[in-house]
Amino acid sequence: MEGNRLIINSDNSVFELNALSADEFPKFVPLDPTNSFELTIPQMKRLFNKTKFAISAEETRYYLNGIYFHTVANGSKTALRCVATDGHRLAKTELDLSNAVNIAGIILPRKFILQLDRILGDFEGKVKMICTDTQVSLEADNFIIISKLIDGTFPDYEKVIPVSNDKLLQVEAEPFFNAIDRVSTVNQDKTPTVKLQFENNNIKIMATSTDSNKGDEEVAASYAAEALEILFNSKYILDLQDVIEGETMILELLNQSSPVIVKDPKDATSLYILMPMRI
Repeated sequence: MEGNRLIINSDNSVFELNALSADEFPKFVPLDPTNSFELTIPQMKRLFNKTKFAISAEETRYYLNGIYFHTVANGSKTALRCVATDGHRLAKTELDLSNAVNIAGIILPRKFILQLDRILGDFEGKVKMICTDTQVSLEADNFIIISKLIDGTFPDYEKVIPVSNDKLLQVEAEPFFNAIDRVSTVNQDKTPTVKLQFENNNIKIMATSTDSNKGDEEVAASYAAEALEILFNSKYILDLQDVIEGETMILELLNQSSPVIVKDPKDATSLYILMPMRI
């Protein structure tokens, strides 16, 4: 060092670089641990993996560019709930905590969540999370990560969860997703769409493209309500394949224009909403 210049010599090479005073580096200030709790790595990854696919990438609605993180009363326990939505679909999951924590509602940025996936990797053990009104920190044995929160108001997601969907359908998950994947290949339009026709214990999956390609396939299902046709973005349906754990999945329907509830019988803590497209 010579003043604010860093000089590096190596064999026949010499480099001179500008440097700043270390005093100008941001000071590390630990967060107030009032709202802190511990999670295992699998628990944390599960919460994020169940919801991050629904995070919006639309920068104009920046308050949707992350996961809404808050606590709710679950009987005598406190549950940590994660919600993400892009306006076309919604993902919600929760986890019971062992200690009482009060998080009124914060939005974890998408970048923070994606970086955690890379940083944690195969890391095992527990992590400590601390949440404040403006920041969140994640601390393990040998590292700590602090991130700013998204400064915005997350929409009242409870209002978009239907309460009157009275038509129930149950279908085997793998054959259903495989059929959607096959049929949707004929439609390479900017917004890939599939039409689902529900009738007489059967789902007919149909797709067409602007250049007249067509694909149809039928999948057996348990459905005894009146016939119904709904148009969906096929990508949004296929994104559910990574979060459905059970062999079957349940769809709660109302009509061709109302949101559809998707449930996993093997995971009572999670719920997904798909908005139909206009026919």
